[in-house]
Parts: sequence; structure tokens; C-alpha cells
Amino acid sequence: GYEGEPLGATGPFVKVEAFWKDVFDQVMPQDFASVDFANPQPGDFEKLDKPFLNEGRSTAYGFELSVSRQLVRRIRAELNYSWLKIRTTNPLLESESARTFSPYFDQRHTANLVMNWRPDDAWTLSATGRFGSGKPFTPVRSFRVEDDVSNDHGPRNVWVPDELGPVNSARYPAYARLDLRAERLWRWGERRVIGYFELLNAQVRTNTEFIAYTAGNPDGQPPEAPRRQDVSGLPTLP
Repeated sequence: GYEGEPLGATGPFVKVEAFWKDVFDQVMPQDFASVDFANPQPGDFEKLDKPFLNEGRSTAYGFELSVSRQLVRRIRAELNYSWLKIRTTNPLLESESARTFSPYFDQRHTANLVMNWRPDDAWTLSATGRFGSGKPFTPVRSFRVEDDVSNDHGPRNVWVPDELGPVNSARYPAYARLDLRAERLWRWGERRVIGYFELLNAQVRTNTEFIAYTAGNPDGQPPEAPRRQDVSGLPTLP
């Protein structure tokens, strides 16, 4: 790593860190894709008896960059950026091509930009921009119809996932948010009181926090297939 002022006292303060991590003996699930739960074969009982084993391994590497500077009197800016790559291997999966994948927290790019302005000793006005590239998820390629005998309203059909894409082979949409804050300091002798007003997601952007699918209606006329439905995160809040 490195931290200092490469351009001298009048330049920005820079901090850079690189890292590499190796994590082993991770808990991983067995591969139940070929198990017939209604009529398990002798080789399936070991999987059912020990559904999780400490056989996984992950490697993570990347770097973090932080740059801060007093732009002019009472105005300060700070930029933080990180690049990350994680690969996880589950040797219990039968398909060799599916054994190594990106876990959910493999977010390749994240960045934060903070601007602070102090017009006087009492007030502080700030803006914070946040950005993150999409995290991975496993897409559903197709659905099939099965009988649902678990409900109390009589027999019916339901949609269930039929074919999944490769593990975590798709990515969520990018995340971006702008937060604004005004802060006021009052002093009474040795006492300090701070009041503030904050506006979250000031640019009124819809960010996807979770990807789900509607239930659909296979018994409808015509049948209604499931649809992808992105669940939004934080709305604009004062």
C-alpha cells in the first residue's frame, strides 16, 4: 500500500491499498440436481445425510483508492474507489463448468464521492454520490407447471423454475444514489447541539435491490407466465 502527498503539500492526499485473500474450507451444499427425492438411490443417501460439507474455496483480490483534497477554503472533496474480483469453487457440483462462479458479494466496482462546504463555522453543506456495479445472480431461463397439493383451496397448478442459467452468470443493474445534507451547529457554553436535514436519493433514481418473479397463473385462460419483477430499494426520503 501507499499513502501520502505525491504532488507535495499543495496536492491531494492519496491512499492506495492492494489485497489478495485465499479462503478455504468454506461450507458448500451438495449437488442435488440428480437426486430423486421420491425414490433415492443408494448413492443419494450420503448427500441427504450430509447436505453441506467444508469443501469450498474462494480467492479475492483487488485494490482500493482514496483521494482527498481541500479544493479552496472551506470546500473539501474526497473520492473513494474500489475494484474487486472474487471467484468461488464448489467441488461438490457434478458439472465441472459450473463449479467455479462469482459469489453474490462479487461487486466489481464501487465508488463514493463526497463534497463538503462550510460557509461559516456553524453550517456544513454536503453531497455524497454513491455508485456500485451490479452484483451477480442466477437467472431463471424457463418455468414448468407442477401440481400444488399443499394449499387448502383444492388442487391447482403452479409455476416452478425449470431451467436455470449458470450460477451467478447475470448481473443486477448498476446502483447509483445522491444524498444531500445540511447541518447546523449551536453552542451554549461548553454544550454542542447539532441539527440536520438530509435528503436521501435526491436524484429520484429507482435502484434494484432484489430480483423476483411473479407467481403467474398456469390455470388462466390463456395461462399467465411468471414475469421478472425488480424490487426497488430506498425511495427519495427527507
